[in-house]
Amino acid sequence: MIRVLVVEDEKPILNSIKLAIEMTDPRFVVVATAYNGEEALSALQTVEVDVVFTDIRMPVLDGIGLITRLRETYSASAIVPVIISGYQEFEYAKQALSMNVFDYLLKPLSLAELRSLLLRIAAQVEGQRQASVDKYMEELLGSDGHPKGARPAALPERGVYGLLHLCACAFPSFAMEDSSPAAESWARFDLTETCRVIAGEGPFWVLDGKTDSEKLIVSLGTEARYDETTRAFAEALLDRWRQVIGTPITIGMSGPLALDDIRTTAQMMRARLNRTVSIGESRIFSLSQSTDLVFEVPKLNSFVEKKLLFALNQRSYEQFLDILRELVDEWRRLKPRQYEVEKLVHRIAALCLGVLDARSRYYTAYFEADLNQAVLQAKNYDELLVNLSLVYKMAFAMKGPQDDDNDRSKQLMERLDEYLRANLTEPINHQTLSEKFGLVPSYLSKLFTSYKGMSPAKYLLSLRMKRAKELLEARPRLLMKDIAALIGYQDPLYFSKLFKKETGIWPSEYEAGQNRTSV
Repeated sequence: MIRVLVVEDEKPILNSIKLAIEMTDPRFVVVATAYNGEEALSALQTVEVDVVFTDIRMPVLDGIGLITRLRETYSASAIVPVIISGYQEFEYAKQALSMNVFDYLLKPLSLAELRSLLLRIAAQVEGQRQASVDKYMEELLGSDGHPKGARPAALPERGVYGLLHLCACAFPSFAMEDSSPAAESWARFDLTETCRVIAGEGPFWVLDGKTDSEKLIVSLGTEARYDETTRAFAEALLDRWRQVIGTPITIGMSGPLALDDIRTTAQMMRARLNRTVSIGESRIFSLSQSTDLVFEVPKLNSFVEKKLLFALNQRSYEQFLDILRELVDEWRRLKPRQYEVEKLVHRIAALCLGVLDARSRYYTAYFEADLNQAVLQAKNYDELLVNLSLVYKMAFAMKGPQDDDNDRSKQLMERLDEYLRANLTEPINHQTLSEKFGLVPSYLSKLFTSYKGMSPAKYLLSLRMKRAKELLEARPRLLMKDIAALIGYQDPLYFSKLFKKETGIWPSEYEAGQNRTSV
């Protein structure tokens, strides 16, 4: 419900405005009326409202005076003011617009214009409400767990809450400068709309998790059949993800919660998630499960270690890769949890550091990060093998400090810069750049960041957004899907979200702004 105060000194007109608002959009309810500005201010002492529709000319305190008092008393976003005026009062209306009112309507009211206005007001009010809830939840789930603002009315203190913790692809066990491949998946998957389709209009809130891979869904419902309903919701969500994205996802479910328990439960859920995610596997689990799922844990026995050491001492990358391939095949068969695979990966790395020449800056600055990225970037075991093979190929190639050739690195980064500029429309990611330039993703990213001040991914994004602005300015008749395709995005919604994140406005708003400037 969006609460409205109507201020008009002529009763028949006031009643007709009230009726028109409520009939045009059922979300709007007139909770109070007043005949002048002073009465309106008195009403606001006892009634909370979201929107004020006010006439310009009224006795005691007119519309301009009322808006001035509103701006002095309330924050700019707390109440949306709308002016209603006659043609002869248009100069007053322009004065009101300079005071940052939302809009104005001319008498007699046009129902079409009113409908359009109410839609825009609803979008702003509901957006502000969602933002206040998101902020409160983010602060509740933050490091200290103490929201700075008051609890929004949409979050009843005694309600029955539920929590879903989602992790797309691998779990980010280590801090990473480069984003997870899950970030692109989330940008393509409208989680809020999917939840709305599955759950209807029941209260729920979608929040960002601690990393790019994670999302949180907080729901508000009843305790009756909670487990059954939540499981059905999670399964429907997983099914939709498989249809749209296709990569692995892990979903954790809580039991019924009080508002104050959400933060602690989220921490427990994340710890369980870290011990549940498996490479290439989708899974739903419940926090109420007394024990983790049982898996057969792979081991690195002494015989395998001796084979690896022999290959390392012989400097035989091909022999080493054959052993690694056998290990990955075993992991694929056993389906261990990701953190167990990470332990084995780092155990193999320790053997390498004990044998290979570790004087190169690659080992001290990049080797461990590359191994972490190899796991994080893998959506399945085939990709894990490819990623690890690239890391170890680099490791075998390093022979000492002389490999850190600044001139060669600069030339390579100049080639990479030219490649990115010339291939905006191509599907470029960590893997394609790694294969193209023969360096593992983390090392390549570090070199390019030193050269350009940002990672290849961020640089490519900046180039694409710059080109998008040029197209919006020069070719305003182009459809959004055509602009997206011309800068390398097949999904226009994904492009629009990226543009909004980078510029603060939607592409359509940027285009409209350019059109106004040129007039």
